[in-house]
Amino acid sequence: PYCTGLEKSNVQFLLTSATDKYVIQRCTASGLENVAELPALESGKVDLSWLPVVGSMGSAIIERGSNANGEYIRWADGTQVCITPQLTITAGGMAQNYLLTSTHAAAFVEAPTSVISTVGTNSGNVSAIGAFYMNGPHIQALTTYTSIRLYSYREALTTDVYVKLLTIGRWK
Repeated sequence: PYCTGLEKSNVQFLLTSATDKYVIQRCTASGLENVAELPALESGKVDLSWLPVVGSMGSAIIERGSNANGEYIRWADGTQVCITPQLTITAGGMAQNYLLTSTHAAAFVEAPTSVISTVGTNSGNVSAIGAFYMNGPHIQALTTYTSIRLYSYREALTTDVYVKLLTIGRWK
Protein backbone atom coordinates (compact mmCIF):
# COMPACT_ATOMS: atom_id res chain seq x y z
CA PRO A 1 0.00 0.00 0.00
CA TYR A 2 1.06 3.53 -0.75
CA CYS A 3 0.91 6.38 1.78
CA THR A 4 0.81 9.67 -0.13
CA GLY A 5 3.85 11.77 0.79
CA LEU A 6 4.82 9.54 3.72
CA GLU A 7 7.53 6.95 4.14
CA LYS A 8 6.87 3.83 6.21
CA SER A 9 6.52 4.72 9.92
CA ASN A 10 6.24 8.49 9.24
CA VAL A 11 3.41 10.35 10.93
CA GLN A 12 1.04 13.05 9.66
CA PHE A 13 -1.19 15.43 11.60
CA LEU A 14 -4.26 16.80 9.82
CA LEU A 15 -7.55 18.56 10.51
CA THR A 16 -10.58 16.84 9.02
CA SER A 17 -13.25 19.34 8.05
CA ALA A 18 -16.03 16.71 8.06
CA THR A 19 -15.65 15.84 11.77
CA ASP A 20 -13.78 18.98 12.93
CA LYS A 21 -11.15 16.75 14.56
CA TYR A 22 -7.41 16.49 14.27
CA VAL A 23 -6.28 13.06 13.19
CA ILE A 24 -2.78 11.69 13.76
CA GLN A 25 -1.97 8.96 11.25
CA ARG A 26 1.10 6.88 10.53
CA CYS A 27 2.12 4.94 7.46
CA THR A 28 2.39 1.18 8.03
CA ALA A 29 2.94 -1.77 5.70
CA SER A 30 -0.85 -2.09 5.35
CA GLY A 31 -1.51 1.62 4.69
CA LEU A 32 -2.50 4.64 6.79
CA GLU A 33 -3.39 3.86 10.40
CA ASN A 34 -5.14 6.31 12.75
CA VAL A 35 -3.09 6.72 15.93
CA ALA A 36 -5.30 9.31 17.65
CA GLU A 37 -8.23 11.66 17.07
CA LEU A 38 -8.28 14.96 18.93
CA PRO A 39 -11.10 17.48 19.11
CA ALA A 40 -10.24 20.83 17.53
CA LEU A 41 -10.70 23.80 19.82
CA GLU A 42 -11.38 27.41 18.86
CA SER A 43 -8.93 28.78 16.24
CA GLY A 44 -7.79 25.26 15.35
CA LYS A 45 -5.89 24.72 18.61
CA VAL A 46 -5.57 21.31 20.27
CA ASP A 47 -6.13 20.48 23.95
CA LEU A 48 -2.73 18.96 24.87
CA SER A 49 -4.28 16.80 27.57
CA TRP A 50 -5.75 14.66 24.74
CA LEU A 51 -2.36 13.95 23.17
CA PRO A 52 -0.86 10.51 23.69
CA VAL A 53 2.22 10.78 25.94
CA VAL A 54 5.35 8.77 25.32
CA GLY A 55 7.91 9.25 28.09
CA SER A 56 7.65 12.38 30.20
CA MET A 57 5.42 15.29 29.23
CA GLY A 58 8.59 17.33 28.72
CA SER A 59 9.04 15.60 25.38
CA ALA A 60 5.88 17.07 23.80
CA ILE A 61 6.45 19.55 20.95
CA ILE A 62 4.43 22.68 21.72
CA GLU A 63 5.21 24.79 18.67
CA ARG A 64 7.10 24.48 15.41
CA GLY A 65 7.57 27.24 12.88
CA SER A 66 9.77 28.96 10.35
CA ASN A 67 10.47 32.43 9.03
CA ALA A 68 13.18 34.19 7.01
CA ASN A 69 15.67 33.50 9.83
CA GLY A 70 15.20 29.71 9.76
CA GLU A 71 13.21 27.10 11.67
CA TYR A 72 12.44 26.62 15.36
CA ILE A 73 10.96 23.91 17.58
CA ARG A 74 9.68 24.47 21.14
CA TRP A 75 9.12 21.66 23.64
CA ALA A 76 6.85 21.66 26.69
CA ASP A 77 9.82 21.53 29.08
CA GLY A 78 11.08 24.91 27.78
CA THR A 79 13.74 23.59 25.39
CA GLN A 80 14.02 25.39 22.06
CA VAL A 81 16.06 24.54 18.96
CA CYS A 82 16.67 26.96 16.07
CA ILE A 83 18.26 26.05 12.73
CA THR A 84 19.43 28.74 10.33
CA PRO A 85 19.08 28.63 6.59
CA GLN A 86 22.39 28.28 4.74
CA LEU A 87 24.77 31.17 5.55
CA THR A 88 27.79 32.25 3.49
CA ILE A 89 31.28 33.08 4.73
CA THR A 90 32.65 35.00 1.73
CA ALA A 91 36.09 34.14 0.30
CA GLY A 92 38.95 36.48 1.17
CA GLY A 93 42.69 36.76 1.63
CA MET A 94 45.04 36.46 4.59
CA ALA A 95 44.74 38.73 7.63
CA GLN A 96 41.06 39.34 6.94
CA ASN A 97 38.40 39.76 9.62
CA TYR A 98 35.05 38.07 9.04
CA LEU A 99 31.88 38.77 10.97
CA LEU A 100 28.60 37.06 10.18
CA THR A 101 25.51 37.64 12.35
CA SER A 102 22.38 35.51 12.14
CA THR A 103 19.11 36.33 13.93
CA HIS A 104 17.39 33.32 15.54
CA ALA A 105 14.05 32.20 14.11
CA ALA A 106 12.63 32.64 17.65
CA ALA A 107 14.16 34.42 20.66
CA PHE A 108 15.57 32.61 23.70
CA VAL A 109 15.09 33.77 27.31
CA GLU A 110 18.78 33.29 28.18
CA ALA A 111 21.98 32.91 26.18
CA PRO A 112 21.77 29.61 24.26
CA THR A 113 24.50 27.40 22.78
CA SER A 114 25.19 27.45 19.03
CA VAL A 115 27.01 24.80 17.03
CA ILE A 116 28.29 25.43 13.51
CA SER A 117 28.18 22.90 10.69
CA THR A 118 29.83 23.39 7.30
CA VAL A 119 27.53 22.56 4.39
CA GLY A 120 29.97 22.99 1.48
CA THR A 121 31.63 25.57 -0.75
CA ASN A 122 30.67 27.40 -3.92
CA SER A 123 33.45 25.65 -5.88
CA GLY A 124 33.30 22.16 -4.41
CA ASN A 125 36.82 22.72 -3.00
CA VAL A 126 36.71 21.15 0.44
CA SER A 127 40.14 22.54 1.40
CA ALA A 128 38.34 25.85 2.05
CA ILE A 129 36.35 24.07 4.79
CA GLY A 130 39.66 22.98 6.34
CA ALA A 131 40.93 26.57 6.15
CA PHE A 132 37.74 27.80 7.81
CA TYR A 133 38.28 25.50 10.81
CA MET A 134 42.08 26.04 10.93
CA ASN A 135 41.46 29.75 11.44
CA GLY A 136 39.37 28.94 14.53
CA PRO A 137 35.88 30.43 14.15
CA HIS A 138 34.54 32.00 17.35
CA ILE A 139 30.81 31.63 17.95
CA GLN A 140 28.90 33.87 20.36
CA ALA A 141 25.24 33.06 20.97
CA LEU A 142 22.93 35.66 22.52
CA THR A 143 19.18 35.58 23.10
CA THR A 144 18.21 37.00 19.68
CA TYR A 145 21.20 36.25 17.42
CA THR A 146 24.46 34.35 17.01
CA SER A 147 27.63 35.84 15.56
CA ILE A 148 30.49 33.99 13.89
CA ARG A 149 33.88 35.74 13.98
CA LEU A 150 36.85 34.53 12.01
CA TYR A 151 40.28 35.99 11.39
CA SER A 152 42.24 34.37 8.57
CA TYR A 153 45.65 34.27 10.26
CA ARG A 154 46.64 30.73 9.17
CA GLU A 155 44.89 30.11 5.85
CA ALA A 156 43.13 32.33 3.31
CA LEU A 157 39.58 31.38 2.41
CA THR A 158 39.96 30.81 -1.33
CA THR A 159 36.27 30.13 -1.91
CA ASP A 160 32.96 30.86 -0.16
CA VAL A 161 32.13 28.47 2.67
CA TYR A 162 28.48 27.61 3.43
CA VAL A 163 27.47 26.96 7.03
CA LYS A 164 24.39 26.38 9.17
CA LEU A 165 23.91 27.04 12.87
CA LEU A 166 22.05 24.79 15.31
CA THR A 167 21.17 26.72 18.46
CA ILE A 168 19.78 25.11 21.61
CA GLY A 169 18.46 26.89 24.69
CA ARG A 170 15.33 27.85 26.64
CA TRP A 171 12.21 29.61 25.39
CA LYS A 172 10.57 29.78 28.85
